[in-house]
Amino acid sequence: RLIRYLNVPSATRAVRGNRGLEAVTTLRGGKEFVFLAERLLDDDGNHTGWHVKDGKVRRLRIERSDEFDITDVATLPDNGLILLERRFIGLLDGVHMRLRLITAAELDDADVIRGEELFRGNNFGYAIDNMEGVDVYRTKAGETVIAVISDDNFNRAIQRTLLLEFTLDGDKQAVRQTSD
Repeated sequence: RLIRYLNVPSATRAVRGNRGLEAVTTLRGGKEFVFLAERLLDDDGNHTGWHVKDGKVRRLRIERSDEFDITDVATLPDNGLILLERRFIGLLDGVHMRLRLITAAELDDADVIRGEELFRGNNFGYAIDNMEGVDVYRTKAGETVIAVISDDNFNRAIQRTLLLEFTLDGDKQAVRQTSD
């Protein structure tokens, strides 16, 4: 029933398992939806997602690079998106996270969405772990804050639950970490 209510694209039903549908967000006051799979790659190696707008479903292709997978997405006040990505290849490489900005125009018009990298870090240089969730909020002072949370998977011996916050600079060219 929830699938019908959200107008989830029928193609998402074929996405199964741990690499399946991972991130959902609403735009324009809940009138539009974006659904993204963690790692459903097209023939060109791009991530797959769907944008539901005016009752029509458009397939999204988001450029995949450096073996990052999608873990969550959040909507900015201007209807752009913040994409949270994670990479874990092995212990020697560590856990990496990346935040990308996708503008509303790129979401609506791009054949392959590239986005702009705002932040990249790993557990060797930053307080990074299994980053799973992202949200965006505005402070009373009008700053846009990106909050990112990790999941320890009930495995506290090797993973931590962390909450990181980044303030989006006014020019949207960079973020600065405000807490950990």
